[in-house]
Parts: sequence; structure tokens; C-alpha cells
Amino acid sequence: MGTPSLHIRSGHPSFLELEWERSVSEWDSGPLVTMPTGVHRHPVIFVSYPEGVYAIKELPVRYARREYETLLALEEQGTSSAIAVGLVHRDWLDDHAEASAAVITRYVDYAFPYRELVEGEGFGSRR
Repeated sequence: MGTPSLHIRSGHPSFLELEWERSVSEWDSGPLVTMPTGVHRHPVIFVSYPEGVYAIKELPVRYARREYETLLALEEQGTSSAIAVGLVHRDWLDDHAEASAAVITRYVDYAFPYRELVEGEGFGSRR
């Protein structure tokens, strides 16, 4: 184990104090918050800082890099999507391991999962 390689864009927290030596699905302390979320193939958790709420999705390095670069390209084109904030690489793990990397995005304010709206309680009587 060791310290992961964190590439964080300026204007955001450093995320250094998080428990990067463990999988995000094992985190039980820190600035964790519960947010409405859809179905995910990979573990996703949310952390809250004065700068806002951030989603951290854990996935293999190859997919993490691709997702991060895609989000940056979408932002560059001016599309409305989650803001790519950081890329984490746990280099002591095999790059194909589920927990080998993570993508950090800024949580989109007022986001609400479509599935929750359609199948769940959603917005109640306003649905």
C-alpha cells in the first residue's frame, strides 16, 4: 500500500484526507453524505466539502481515465454534464482491479435520478 496518485483540478479540495488505502465501499468516516443516485455498475460514494458535494466512482484505471477524459471533452464543448474534478490511481493495485482508480466529479446541483422519478416516490404529488 501507499499513497495514491491524485490529479485534482484547481479550485477543489485536495481529497488527501480520504481513506484511499481502502475501497470506497468500505469507507465509514470522513465527509460522507447520502445523495439520491441511480443504478451504478461501479461503487459510488458522495463527500461534502465547503466547495460542494463530490461523487467518487471507483473503477479500473482504463475506464477511469476514459471517463475522466470524456467528461473533460464534454466540458470543453460546453455541454451540460458532471464536472470532472480529479483522477485517482492506486498504483499498488493491479490496473485491472475494480478499486485501482477513481474518478471524482462535482455533484450536479438539483440532480435527481430518472429511475427514482419514474419508479420511486420521486417528487411526491409534484411528480
